[in-house]
Amino acid sequence: MVIASVNVGLALLAFGLLPLEAKMIGVAVAYSATYLLGLALSTALLRRRLGGLDGARVVRTYVRLLVAGSVAGGLAWAAARLAGAPMADGAAGSAVSLVAGGVVLLATYVLLARLLHVHELTDLAGSVRGRVRR
Repeated sequence: MVIASVNVGLALLAFGLLPLEAKMIGVAVAYSATYLLGLALSTALLRRRLGGLDGARVVRTYVRLLVAGSVAGGLAWAAARLAGAPMADGAAGSAVSLVAGGVVLLATYVLLARLLHVHELTDLAGSVRGRVRR
């Protein structure tokens, strides 16, 4: 509840104080800041409850996810811009941009996470496959 409350508060603050062209960027920054706070709180709570965490492993995983996410985000942005450019600013162009960017984002992120040996991705995929088979 703390994380959700901080997220809503920061998003409302950003939306209320920033000029129109920066409102959504401010909300996204508030969202990111909130999740960093959530990471810190969750880490402290888990460390206390479990008697410690393998901090080096956690940091390595987050660095790998950051690399995969950054590259995937950049490529998705480029794909969205290229795919939607011929269609201008209408609803169809927005839809094409969204689909193109989303497909490139997902495919690139999953591929890079696998190449970077993010084992949690393999665990998640196995869990999803197990549920789908039922």
